[in-house]
Amino acid sequence: MNSINIKGKQYIPVNERLKEFRGNEKYTGYSLTSDIYLLEADRVIMKATITNGEGKVVATGFAEEVSSDNYKDVNFTSMIENAE
Repeated sequence: MNSINIKGKQYIPVNERLKEFRGNEKYTGYSLTSDIYLLEADRVIMKATITNGEGKVVATGFAEEVSSDNYKDVNFTSMIENAE
């Protein structure tokens, strides 16, 4: 997977992790779902769940994004999409 350097640490972007998850045979039958856990006017919290082929939850994670007043910021229009 391709990584990028953020403040001196290597980070694998979400799109790279998703390509690995979808393309690696060891994850055949697995699913990834996301749900809005909390939605307010100025913030959203999303929950992601990975389930294996037998329907067992093997991982969960949360992401929070806060809306922006700056039209140049991605969260000005895409707070939910960015959190997901």
